Amino acid sequence: MTYLRKQTIILSTAALIALLCFASADAWATASTPELSDRSMPSSLLSLIESAYQNNPGIAAARLEWAAASERVPQAESLPDPMFGVTYTPLPMEKEMGSRRLMFMASQMFPGAGKRGLLGDRASILSEAARLKLDIAARDAITELKTSYAELQYLQTAMSLTRRQREFVTRLADISVRDYAAGNATFLDLASAQSQLAQIEYDLAVLEELRRAEEARVNSLLGRDPETPVTAEAQIDVPAPDIRLEDLYHLLETGRQETMLDLLNERIGAVDVSLAHKVDAPDMNVGVIYDTPGKFDDPMARSMVRSTWAFTLEMNLPVWRRKNEAAKREAERRLEASRLRTDRGLDTSRAALADAYFRMRTSARLVELYRNTLAPQADKAVETAEALYNSGELTFPGLIESQSAWLNFNLALARARADLARNTASVERLTGTVIPSAGGAK
Repeated sequence: MTYLRKQTIILSTAALIALLCFASADAWATASTPELSDRSMPSSLLSLIESAYQNNPGIAAARLEWAAASERVPQAESLPDPMFGVTYTPLPMEKEMGSRRLMFMASQMFPGAGKRGLLGDRASILSEAARLKLDIAARDAITELKTSYAELQYLQTAMSLTRRQREFVTRLADISVRDYAAGNATFLDLASAQSQLAQIEYDLAVLEELRRAEEARVNSLLGRDPETPVTAEAQIDVPAPDIRLEDLYHLLETGRQETMLDLLNERIGAVDVSLAHKVDAPDMNVGVIYDTPGKFDDPMARSMVRSTWAFTLEMNLPVWRRKNEAAKREAERRLEASRLRTDRGLDTSRAALADAYFRMRTSARLVELYRNTLAPQADKAVETAEALYNSGELTFPGLIESQSAWLNFNLALARARADLARNTASVERLTGTVIPSAGGAK
């Protein structure tokens, strides 16, 4: 009788502990990991890209920089402001010169032949460079948005899969409590279910924190409050871009914004060389002077003096050959340095593109492996494990292990899909263009 009473107390205590664990776990999960149905409606990637292009502060700043650079062209092509002066002499130096003498002067500087045109060309190239920087800002923001969106999709998928795992383990935990009370399960089975459930709740809490961090990153790219809810669409299988690495190299060399910017810097260097060689063309300053006579007491002197006009011509004399030749050599060496930087930039970009292309292809192969082979095998393994457990041929820990393997394979599939999207975005950033997938989707 005493033995039966002890067994009853042990079973009741175990059941009570299990119920308390389930209740606290459910409360924690409800508080820390809100369901997606309680959040905003899913936003498509295209709609977020459009919002980023309109509201991203970096893109807006680059757009204003381009507009500001465009205003340099008329400034560079215009003549310098003319100069105007007045000289007033209240007291004459000599009595015969009269009093209150006024002199008006005006002058205009004309740059040497061809200089203004070259300065205008340089300003136009700088304006074009500012437009390319706007393209770079937009491209980088969109690439970051694609990367964060793919990560957000993965985290949402991981949370959904983990919740499904929680439902399964919760059901197993209920079964373990019932079987333990009936003497058909061991305390190890009960503890195994409880520890697995606690680990799942911890994983859900971590995933929720990661999701909120990624959500804040997306909002920062959209110029919004970091707490604004963002829900990504469900992951879908998008075929990897069917393009050769050699074709990507061609896109990099002809369409990447940094490459085009380096070429513009070469053009600026060439203009600077031409300007340096124009140092021998002197700048001219043309002026006019109007001199009015003062007031004379002598009528005879007053009748003999008239207002006078004078014209002036000034120019700089580029006689210091050593200085001028040094300026020419400086411009030529800067141009050569720009060309070498272009070559170096292409070499570095090709290496980065080869690495990104390899990672993109590897991600595509992993998606195919998990989607077509490992994930379906995990589904069948779970079905087989449940059948074996129900027939008594599989232990309780073995059943939990099979379900954990199912979760891991499906998480790996979701991770591979996200990595494929992220690596494709990296390839697009390096080539400066959108790469269509094998199925035609963008």
